[in-house]
Amino acid sequence: MKIIPSFGVYAVNVLLFGQVYKGMLNIGMNPTFNNEHKTHIEVHILDFESDIYGESLTIELVKKLRDEKKFKSKEDLVQQLNEDKRLTIETLR
Repeated sequence: MKIIPSFGVYAVNVLLFGQVYKGMLNIGMNPTFNNEHKTHIEVHILDFESDIYGESLTIELVKKLRDEKKFKSKEDLVQQLNEDKRLTIETLR
């Protein structure tokens, strides 16, 4: 049985290469830019620069920050992502 958390943005801990990093995770359909009806899972690791595509990692969902929503513009989305980042840092202190 698969259990998938509800669509939205989460503050997360990411275990990678034996280290724990803070991050933000989005689960949803990316409605601002995407008309497909496919579920996507994306994680942004804070203060992390390496290319890790293809690597395995473990994600611990700490707190749901908000539901997924469609934004009117890219600028509105970027503004919300900045707020999500602030809340993530505050949550994971």
